[in-house]
Amino acid sequence: MGEISGALLGQQIPARGKETLPLIFGVTIIGIGMILVRKASYLHVVVLALILGALLGELLYLERILGFMIRKTIQWSSKHGGTVDDGFIVHYVTLISAVCFGSMEIFGAIDEGIAGNPSILFTKAVLGLASGVIFGASLGGRISLVAIPQFLVLVVLYLSANFFMPFMSPTMLNDFLPAAA
Repeated sequence: MGEISGALLGQQIPARGKETLPLIFGVTIIGIGMILVRKASYLHVVVLALILGALLGELLYLERILGFMIRKTIQWSSKHGGTVDDGFIVHYVTLISAVCFGSMEIFGAIDEGIAGNPSILFTKAVLGLASGVIFGASLGGRISLVAIPQFLVLVVLYLSANFFMPFMSPTMLNDFLPAAA
């Protein structure tokens, strides 16, 4: 919704706003992350998971694979089958990574699935709407297609949360889920 609005109103948003607002979103997310990680009992496990996830992504070239899939999808959906700007692909991969695999998405969907607490997802929705306007203004309406993988990731996390619940100790819940504290 925000992406389409941004694509339609893109000329009305000043360039300074397009540069400043994403920084505000980033600082907000960092602040929320600091609040959530502050109470972690086993922070070293969280850091290890982040390191291993990054290494796995790099070893499997997931960014390159995602970029290839995006390029082919856009070329396939284009009437003329033309080429796609590499800068657009880089922005799109970054956006998909942030929107689909960001901590607020993951924690929010799991927290909603286990504890029924939608507060992180609501906060992410507000940030997503505002950042969608900026990305839509900068990159156009095609960027709204990011909603498809985002929806799939959120549904999988939400539905799998109850499956993993029996394997989670109260300490694990306290470390990762704000509602369980």
